[in-house]
Parts: sequence; structure tokens; C-alpha cells
Amino acid sequence: MAIKYDAILDKVRIWDNIPQLDSNPSSPKSESSWVLKTFTSGGVGAGESYGLLLTLTQPGAGASLSYALKYQTKEGTTIGVALS
Repeated sequence: MAIKYDAILDKVRIWDNIPQLDSNPSSPKSESSWVLKTFTSGGVGAGESYGLLLTLTQPGAGASLSYALKYQTKEGTTIGVALS
């Protein structure tokens, strides 16, 4: 990541953020990175309705979120590692 420090103002001026996405980009740029958030539903009570006038559902037990750090290489391959 590129970080530029301004000695005159005594603070960081430019920095890169790693975006968090719900799905992989369709055509990521070479040498780009992102965090992929995946929601896994299932288990007891999954999709169980609650609420009278609105159609509301609750994820139920067993639902979870997982995160993975993804990177697009110069060669065009996407690699990733699970985050905990």
C-alpha cells in the first residue's frame, strides 16, 4: 500500500484502503486486493418467518459470516486466504 507522509504538515496525506466486497469483481485490475465477505445461512431456524405485516426472516442458528483476503496477480490469477 502506498502511504505518503507530508513532513510540512506533519501528517499522512494519501493512503490506500482495501475495499470489502460481497462478491468478487468481474474484471479486477492487476495487483489489486479486496476483502470478500461471505454470508452462509442454514442450520436451525434458517429463514424462519417472524413479523405480522412484513415478510421478515431471521438467519437462524448456524448462519455465519466469513472473510477472505483476495489478490489479483500480474499474471491474471486470483489468489486468496481465509481471515479469522
